[in-house]
Amino acid sequence: MFKKTKLALLVSAACMTLPTAIQAAETKAESATSKNENKANKVERIMVTASRRSTSLAEVPYNISALDSNYLDKAGITDFTKLTRNIPGLVFSDTGPRSNGISNGLIMRGMNAQPVGSEDSYRSSSPAVSVYVGETPLFVNLNMRDINRVEVLRGPQGTLYGSGSLGGTLRYIQNQASTEGLEGHIAAKLSQTDGAGDFNTDTEFMVNVPLSDTFAVRFVGAYVDNSGFIDAHALERLDANNQPTGEVYSAKDVNDNQLGYARFAASWEASDDVSINFNYQQQSDDVGGRQAYAKSVGLYQTGIKQSEPLSSDVKIAALDIEVDLGFASFTSSSSVYKNEADGISDISHDYPSEGFWSYYEGIPREIVTSTRHYQTDAFVQELRLVSEGADSLDWVVGAYYSSWHGASGQFDTIIGLDNFFGITNPQAPDLNYSNVQKDSFSDAAIFGELTYHVSDDWQMTFGARFFEQEFESYQRTTLPSCGIYCGEGELGLSEASAIDKVSDQIFKFNTSYDISADMMVYMTLSEGFRHGGTNGLPIDNADTDAIEGGVYANHASLRTFAPDKATNFEVGMKGFAFDELLEYTVAAFTIDWDDNQVLQRSPIGGFPIVYNLGASKSQGVELESKFHFSSDLKLSLGYTYVSAKTTGNTAGLPDLDGNPTLFIDKDADLPGVPNHSITAALDYSFVLADEYEMSYRLGGFYKGGFNTDFNEGALNYDEVDSQTIFDTTLSMYIEQWQVSLFVNNLFNSTDSTLELGNRPYMSYSGQLDPQRRLQNGDLSYVVRPRTIGLSVKYSFDM
Repeated sequence: MFKKTKLALLVSAACMTLPTAIQAAETKAESATSKNENKANKVERIMVTASRRSTSLAEVPYNISALDSNYLDKAGITDFTKLTRNIPGLVFSDTGPRSNGISNGLIMRGMNAQPVGSEDSYRSSSPAVSVYVGETPLFVNLNMRDINRVEVLRGPQGTLYGSGSLGGTLRYIQNQASTEGLEGHIAAKLSQTDGAGDFNTDTEFMVNVPLSDTFAVRFVGAYVDNSGFIDAHALERLDANNQPTGEVYSAKDVNDNQLGYARFAASWEASDDVSINFNYQQQSDDVGGRQAYAKSVGLYQTGIKQSEPLSSDVKIAALDIEVDLGFASFTSSSSVYKNEADGISDISHDYPSEGFWSYYEGIPREIVTSTRHYQTDAFVQELRLVSEGADSLDWVVGAYYSSWHGASGQFDTIIGLDNFFGITNPQAPDLNYSNVQKDSFSDAAIFGELTYHVSDDWQMTFGARFFEQEFESYQRTTLPSCGIYCGEGELGLSEASAIDKVSDQIFKFNTSYDISADMMVYMTLSEGFRHGGTNGLPIDNADTDAIEGGVYANHASLRTFAPDKATNFEVGMKGFAFDELLEYTVAAFTIDWDDNQVLQRSPIGGFPIVYNLGASKSQGVELESKFHFSSDLKLSLGYTYVSAKTTGNTAGLPDLDGNPTLFIDKDADLPGVPNHSITAALDYSFVLADEYEMSYRLGGFYKGGFNTDFNEGALNYDEVDSQTIFDTTLSMYIEQWQVSLFVNNLFNSTDSTLELGNRPYMSYSGQLDPQRRLQNGDLSYVVRPRTIGLSVKYSFDM
């Protein structure tokens, strides 16, 4: 549902100067005496490498956005949160920095069938939107420092990018070390957030050092310390033996976070034809708690019983070698990464909402703490040959290999459990449940694209990817408080493993025609894919009388999950108008998506699994434009409409007898997908004196409301209202200095970004609970409140 007042503010701010813009553009286009001025006013042409060769953004024959370093700097973009407020159709539910080490949560073109709100859950399947740091596919919210540009490719990109490029691809292109000269900068920010108990700080440096005419190194570092603004008033104090004392205490600003980032880059021009680039970077996050409050307690107040810290660490090393062969360029891209996260989740309000809690009812204080570990590591190798493009045929051919390993561990402790049952826990004190999962995945592929230039104005591109993938999964679960009644031996053990292998192929066709030097029309038919995998569930063999897997045996069909595929049809137009004062892109798309992968829980035992739902369709329209009123006044506008729905009735997720336990109706909205989103930015700069320049920026963002699950009866179903956010910055440039005053969340929006569903908090032991004993767990995530700050940056070069 549109919030009309806030939406009107956004549209008015973006459009109130439109008549002036049109009049100014027409005047400039008709003037024969202002050629030099017009040239300065024209929209800058950004060079991108999305098609694996360098070309201008306007010449790429499909819908792609790019933000260069100048835009990123003026908008203060350093992470997903602000990036998604500046790119039309890139949807992200801001749940704060605590989710950074687990999943990226990005949605493009409505490609999401995942019930929203499982940000704490390990996923053995890839996100539908792939994120590349250089040539490394890495699903983590890496801090954006010293970035040359960001490229956003909409729709399936499987012929040129690896598994997971189903809904689109986001690329971070970082600056490499340069031999052109010594340069660098140092910057610092100090800000205050409404309701926070302390200041926020952000310091950053970069230095580029040429060591010879052919060799250079580059160092980048940043440290961020953000004060929390969520207060907790129901924390349970434990004694020296980790048992409840009955005492409740308070803590302020429990969602503070610290981030450290460092990158080292080296570049070597080994010869006139060979260049080598090496990058190593590391990021560490420490987060005090969730950026969420309990609606029943009050705004920015949480009802958690235990603290929920999370720490994560990611390391990436990449080596890129490029060789000019004359007829083509050869590139070898090798990378390795490791991503780890350790956290604690307070699930004191989740356990009692389940039917099995009747076995535990009466435990003092009902404190349930989940300790979790996540780890992924991968090796990626890609080899590419890209033709020089001198003839009527251009081509790209390559080979790709990746080996990925993931692991997670979850250990749920019910404080006072052992005393309540009068037992000595055979695994660990008060441990009720543990789950360890390990996954391996390898992908080998050959790919290519061939472009035939029928004429100077008309081209056709054919692409294909042939791949073979192998999966292996292992899962081990214990219920030590239940022992032999719930599994094998005193631990209540259940374990299983599975292996699978698939081969497949996908294709692409694209054609474009230049109607004029300033207008292109294009059409794309492309397929995208996401790898399948295995679920290490205890599985029953239906051909035997015994029930293998014991009480946690699940239906054999849940052992594996299939790859899901998307077929995208897109038509669009892009170009320039008003003597290149206006750049625009208009696109319409429809995507048929089969075998949607979603994270679910097994009908028996509640094990985390990936499951294939039925089919869905996503269709919509995308508009993006940049308008230069003059060299001083510039406007960016973007609008996206998406309708994403299921295309049939689904009855699936079978129990042991094959009876469906999950029901989804035809035409159900896909979760997490808003129908409307708008981005807008107005930039104005002017010169005060010869050495003084000022610039002002107002950015606005609107995201429509959405549902968090398919059906109202679903456990995590909730309805999230629309959201409107404004950011603004005033900067002064004095020689090598930049001083900026900024306000993020200008109008102090308190709109929820995500809610986790009311149903679990309306029941107790699986029954309706008039006493509402669990209502303090009803979480609502929010953006950071209004934050006012000052930043200073000093740059040098010689």
